Amino acid sequence: MAQLVSKQFHAALTHFLSEEGRGAQARLALEQQIDRGYLNAIIKGRKAGSDKIREKIADHFGVTFEDMLSLGRRILDGEKGRDVCEELVEETKAVSGELHKNLVDFESHRQEQEILDDFPEKIAMAVKILGSNSAYGDFLVSLNKLLQASQEVDAVKRENDAVKEDNLKLKKKVSELEERLASVEKMLTGENKNARKIV
Repeated sequence: MAQLVSKQFHAALTHFLSEEGRGAQARLALEQQIDRGYLNAIIKGRKAGSDKIREKIADHFGVTFEDMLSLGRRILDGEKGRDVCEELVEETKAVSGELHKNLVDFESHRQEQEILDDFPEKIAMAVKILGSNSAYGDFLVSLNKLLQASQEVDAVKRENDAVKEDNLKLKKKVSELEERLASVEKMLTGENKNARKIV
């Protein structure tokens, strides 16, 4: 019970100090002649404070000790209510997210199943169209030929790109060999000049 009273008083005290703003703690200590260290311990919740000191604190804010406890109860109940609401909101978000995910998964699965269910029927229809001597059949055959030709063009392009890359590598090697040959020729020319001077 004493701990509950202490919590209620502390909640009200914290509320009044925050309402009063900057310097409220120093003014309270000065006007009510309460040791600042002792008051700080009460505010921090390390000490409950004597009945006499709590009465002085209540007087300072112009209320009775009972009024402070009543305010403290309302504040604590409000915090509990807010905590419960926040928990409910979080749980609702989690459940909502899970339901949304399940709905998306279900819809995706349903669409995949519809495609799979219609697949044999569509294949049969395509074969039937291809086998007919209709304009649709001719169109599908020509479309298939275009697709194959496009794939062949892509393959040739990839081969050309590979050949170009190989040619670049060969050109680089030839250039390196030419540079080395030039430096060897320079070196040989220098040795020939030195040999003539010696002779």
